[in-house]
Amino acid sequence: VLESSPIAHEMAMCGECCQPNCCCCCPTQIWANALFLSRTSASGQAIAYDGPKGSEIAWLDNVDFDYAWGPSVGVTFCLNACNPANRVGIEFYAVDGWSSVLQTEGNISAQFPSFPYLPELGVPGDPATGYGVATYTYDSSLYNTELNFYHQSSNIRWLQTLVGFRRIEVSEEFHTVFETGGTTPNYLIDVNNHLYGFQIGAIT
Repeated sequence: VLESSPIAHEMAMCGECCQPNCCCCCPTQIWANALFLSRTSASGQAIAYDGPKGSEIAWLDNVDFDYAWGPSVGVTFCLNACNPANRVGIEFYAVDGWSSVLQTEGNISAQFPSFPYLPELGVPGDPATGYGVATYTYDSSLYNTELNFYHQSSNIRWLQTLVGFRRIEVSEEFHTVFETGGTTPNYLIDVNNHLYGFQIGAIT
């Protein structure tokens, strides 16, 4: 006794109903979910010093993003209503709520890629020449869009293969505000990464 797979059974049924405007064999699927994700910070990177070239007093490890949520939506449909084994799907999800604020106090100095230690003229141990408070705000977001072609084998019922194209955008904004010391300078590092390419995979 040979037992046919559900896909093979549906394909056999399609032979009976494959007429113009017949879509009983392969309905379009639409879904919407909520996605909860957490992200980690860069470990070991110092962001505040006790005076210019002083000891490290704050690190990115102290930045806690916790969990954030975003929508995950998609749709799949058959290329041929009489052949449910081959489907095309579009999926999108995004998380745009990662944000963390860290504040340090003391004779604060900082270092950025394009600047030396700030403030440049600060005197270690003299609050009048340095910055007494530094507030760091770190915002991050993730956007994913993909287009996939799915194939369900009639011989391996539990395996579905896919090939497609994916585009990911990761944005990060690191904003620093110094207070006291006579001025209130602001420094902003804004990075946008655009990653895209082809992908292959399997679903069990």
